[in-house]
Amino acid sequence: MRFSVISLVLASALAADAAVVPMVAKASIPAKAGNDSHLVERQAGVAGAITTIGNGAMSVATGAAVNLVTDTLRAIVDWTKARETFTKQTTDEMWKKNPDPAKFPAAICYNQGYRVADPNGVDGKASVTLRSNVLKTNYDCMYMTGANQFFTDGDGGLINLSYSYDSKRCTFDQSTGDLSCK
Repeated sequence: MRFSVISLVLASALAADAAVVPMVAKASIPAKAGNDSHLVERQAGVAGAITTIGNGAMSVATGAAVNLVTDTLRAIVDWTKARETFTKQTTDEMWKKNPDPAKFPAAICYNQGYRVADPNGVDGKASVTLRSNVLKTNYDCMYMTGANQFFTDGDGGLINLSYSYDSKRCTFDQSTGDLSCK
């Protein structure tokens, strides 16, 4: 016995507030002898949900929602890349324009919670907003003096955090995301 899966739309997208990723799959799945009864029941449940969604005005709404979710996911992928590029390019540019590299061994941009061992050892702090259509996020960008530490209280990765620093004076802790400078 063989089952063909033509398309699968997650019915919970209509009932939930969050966006759900639509999935389309084509497959030919052979059922093993003696194990097909529970597969038939599951396939009937999915087909029933698709049939219910596919009737009348609801199918128009579903099609629009699927297109919207797909476009939104593309925008989010681009948004992630934009954020990663922004943090890295911003700290690189800050480092190139560092007003006093002897005083400021690090340029930092971060958009999560953080602490600084010596808050007076931060200069040029600016809150920067990055926008793309309806998506936006804020970063704190700053220079940090020597004999200081920057502690991250949230997620790292270039999407949230970038440092440009003098590797002879600063060390980056890969496990915590923290930066220590002397």
